[in-house]
Formats: sequence, C-alpha cells, structure tokens
Amino acid sequence: MLALSAKPSADFTVWTIALRHGVQFHDGTNFDASVVVANYTAAAANATVGLAIQPIIASVTEVNSYTVEYKMVVPFAAFPISLSEQQIAYMAAPSALGNTYAGKPIGTGPFKFKAWSVGVESQFTKNEKYWRKDGAGRRLPYLDGINFKTIVDSASRNEALQSGTVDMILQETGVQIKQLKKMSGVSVITSETEPLDPPINCLIVNTTGTLNQYFCWAGEFASIGVPGGLPYIEKGEAIPTAVQDADWLGTLGAVNPSTLQWDTTLKPVLNDVTIRQACAMAINRSTYFKLIDGSVGSVADGLYRKSSPFYTSPNYPAFNPTKAKALVAAYMATNKVTSVSFVIDILQDDSTAQQAYSFFESQLERLASPRPRGLSCRAR
Repeated sequence: MLALSAKPSADFTVWTIALRHGVQFHDGTNFDASVVVANYTAAAANATVGLAIQPIIASVTEVNSYTVEYKMVVPFAAFPISLSEQQIAYMAAPSALGNTYAGKPIGTGPFKFKAWSVGVESQFTKNEKYWRKDGAGRRLPYLDGINFKTIVDSASRNEALQSGTVDMILQETGVQIKQLKKMSGVSVITSETEPLDPPINCLIVNTTGTLNQYFCWAGEFASIGVPGGLPYIEKGEAIPTAVQDADWLGTLGAVNPSTLQWDTTLKPVLNDVTIRQACAMAINRSTYFKLIDGSVGSVADGLYRKSSPFYTSPNYPAFNPTKAKALVAAYMATNKVTSVSFVIDILQDDSTAQQAYSFFESQLERLASPRPRGLSCRAR
C-alpha cells in the first residue's frame, strides 16, 4: 500500500522502490524515504528481526525523498513478495522506533491505536487523515472504530458471535465451522471452494532443530565456537567442511519431555527422517478428519489440493502403524535407546487443540512395544 513500484537490477541484487506521496503517520509525521531507512535500521538492529533479515538484505538507502534502494546479500527475484508479506513492510513513525520505546504504536493505517489489554482486547479509532478512498471517492475507513477480542478457545468464539458479544470471528476448526453454518443470521465466508488453495492444518515436526540450524548458519553462535556459514556465502565462497560440521554440532539438543526445558545432552529424535515417517504412518488422518475436523474440508497430502494445477503427489506416507512401529524399533536398536519421545507445543486454553493433541498422543503411543518403551509425546 505504501509502495508504488518495485524494480530490480538485471541480476536481482538491487531493488528500487518508489514510495507513495502524501501519506502521514497518526502523529502527523510525513511518510518518506528517510522513514523507510530508519525502519530498516531499527529492524536490522533488533535481536530477533535482525537475525532474519540480515542474511537477505545488505542495506537500505535513500535515493531521493520518495525512492529507496534495497541491496540484497544474494540475488533475490522474489523479494517483492517477501517484502509485502513480512514484518519489514510495516512502517512505524520514527518516534516509535527503538527497543526502548514503550508508548503507543504509531502507524499509517486506517485506524489509530487507543488501548490494549494483553490477552483480552485491543481497541482502535478512526484515522481521520487516512489517505485511501473508495470507488465513489469517499474517504476510508467507514467505521468510527474497531476492537479485536482475544478468544483462544474456538468453541467460545462461536458462542461470542451467537450471543452478539462480537460481530465477526475467524474460525479454523472443522467442528466449529459446521456449527457456524447452522447459525441463523450468520454469514459465513469459507476458503473451502475458493480458487486459491485453502489453509492447511498440519503437525510440523523438527522445527526447533531447523531454527537452530538457521541460527548457526547466520553466525548467531559464533561466540561459543560455532562460526556460521553466512560470511562465506556473502563473499561467494563455498562453506568449508569444518564450518559445516561445526554448524551441525551446534544444533545438538532438544526440549526435555520431563522438564519441558531445552537440554543440550538430548538427541533431537525428530532430526531422523525415519521417526518423522513413523509419526506420519502412525496417525490415521482420515480418522482425525472425521473426529477432530468434523469432515470439513478434505484430507491433504501436500501444499495443494489435488484439483490444483500445481499439485504433484509428494508420496506422503500412508497410514501403516505396523511399519511405523518397525521404524521406531529399528531406530532404538541403531541408537541403543529404550524410548523415543518429543514435545508438541499447543494452545493450552483451546479445547480443540487439547482434543487434537489427545488424538495424536493416542495414535503415537500405539507404537510402543508391550514393554514400557516406544514413541511418545508430551504437550507444552
């Protein structure tokens, strides 16, 4: 919304962004190129955001008052998509930047910040100076204000809509979606039949190990002897084998299922593809679809629905608990361990998430041998 165009250099290492004129922040500050540079500088200096963008963006400079230049670390043809989707696209007023700022958020959007009670509700009022207009030339937004309520439990969300406590909800659980469709006086917009592929609910495994590998690759652990591969990539050099080995060793550890704390002495079992395959084979997705999702949507085996022109079978493992059990047994024999366990993160206050976890737990525990060993999981 704040950019008019994005043009790359021939090798996609530099992107020139033309900015919209006449936009003001909620505090009256003008939006221009210097603000974009200031936002990038603050983001790059942030301990969390900086780690994500520094391997991609080398610098942002002001060409003129309404033009900025993004220089990439490596050629990046898809940068406009990333820019439009990621946190670095959100522009804050210069006075609101910095890790020590503790005031109200100051942006350029159609609603201004009023109040926020963490985990309860956030309130916003109309921005009288918002730049956009509708097709009839009327200034947006139409509403005088808007409030967002935090309702973690999906069933409670439906109840709030039915009672009139809220006017609109986002619902992603199948059983609650079925109930929504039966409510009188409620309009439902669903992604089930849209041309674009719908959202996918899935259980993602090996996330912590992958994140730690990224931290090591970016050099986050250099102070403890894990050098990182990014400096070599920036110079166009191959990453030395010793650095690759150090990065791998620097990712060791996992969440301890007993303490729910990170334990560097543990071996992350989900790093092993056979355990991930065992998990996939152990979970009856058709049963999950009926019991937990209420048969809303369809069972997926990849990123795209089978009617999509982009669909290619990923050969996702079929339900086969016998083979899954054999994979776990082989893993335990190879690694000389008597049990295999890991932690699953869920929303504790969401009854549907609790039901889903109980289903996963029961399915995975079936892989255990008659003796007290095998594959198990614990919620956090």
